Amino acid sequence: MNIYKADISYLEDLIPLFDGYRLFYKQKSDLDGVRHFLNERLQKEDSVIFIAYINQQPVGFTQLYHLFSSVSMQQLYLLNDLFVLGNYRGKGIGEALINANQELNISVIKAAANRP
Repeated sequence: MNIYKADISYLEDLIPLFDGYRLFYKQKSDLDGVRHFLNERLQKEDSVIFIAYINQQPVGFTQLYHLFSSVSMQQLYLLNDLFVLGNYRGKGIGEALINANQELNISVIKAAANRP
């Protein structure tokens, strides 16, 4: 399994996963809408998306949104979306994606702690 922080080059692999995520929550399939939504998130960098692959096949993703802590006065990330294709569930993919999210938050906290 490989997990990557997605940029615009991952858009086409993310579209069917994100549409599947929406279908899971009883939304109608909307590939054009998904393409537009994800393209905006990736272009504007207003979310962070991690995508998981097994044998070069995209099998899951997480999407995090920026938020700020008033107490620590720093940026953090909120895990908003997590999806793994049904036939890949129970194989540790969701856990690996969550770990990637935690590592991102830890790196942000460490960077803030090292500020003069």
